[in-house]
Parts: sequence; structure tokens; C-alpha cells
Amino acid sequence: MASKSILKNKQVEFASQMLKVLGHPVRLRIVEELDREGELPVRNIVERVGELQGSVSQHLTRMKALGLLQSRREGTSVFYSIAEPQVSRVLDCVRDEA
Repeated sequence: MASKSILKNKQVEFASQMLKVLGHPVRLRIVEELDREGELPVRNIVERVGELQGSVSQHLTRMKALGLLQSRREGTSVFYSIAEPQVSRVLDCVRDEA
């Protein structure tokens, strides 16, 4: 059996922050939609998660600040996608347990 590496302090801190942020039901639903679709404009995210735009924007901002999401502007629309591959891995783990 192969020995597993020990997490470095920086990895532990990032994982802790990522899991804390993804622990909110709305944020988990947002990243699930982005994981399925690849990229979505804010208006579509709002429709899919069933929350007010102000609330969704705050969640998106928090996840982007941590580096989990990235955004790009196209005209008046802002599109979001997953920037951190570990987000998809976390979702896969959650899906496996469901």
C-alpha cells in the first residue's frame, strides 16, 4: 500500500477555507450548476438556484475571492466558471455519498 503524503500547512489552510465556503447550501448549489454547465451568466445562476440576485452575487464574490471561481464580462453580462479543479473533486465526493 502506497504511503500518502502529509498535507503542508498551506494546503490544510486552503482546504479548510474551501470546505467552509462550500459548506453553505446556496454556494454548493451554485458550484454544482457551474460544474455541470462549465460557465453560466449570473442571471442563469440566479434562476437555477432560486435565490435573489443580491444574495447570489455575494456568494459568487466570496467564492471568487478565495480563487474557487473566475469570471469574465461579455457586454453587460458576467459569466462565472470554476477556477479551482478541487471544487469538482469535492462535488464528486458528495455525489458518491448521495
